[in-house]
Amino acid sequence: MLLPVRVALAAVPARSATSAARLATSLATATRVASAVASAVAMAAAASVAATAAARPATPAAASAT
Repeated sequence: MLLPVRVALAAVPARSATSAARLATSLATATRVASAVASAVAMAAAASVAATAAARPATPAAASAT
């Protein structure tokens, strides 16, 4: 009756180490994904600013001519 309990308790450190390794891998993956998303958002924002600047007339005289 106690043997399964002892086996289960003996396996706890191994399970904890495996869980910790999986958690570390998951966190590293989440960090890479978050970084990629932030980079994509920054690039999209820069492209939007550039497109807006290109669409504006260069001078007030050019704006009044349109």
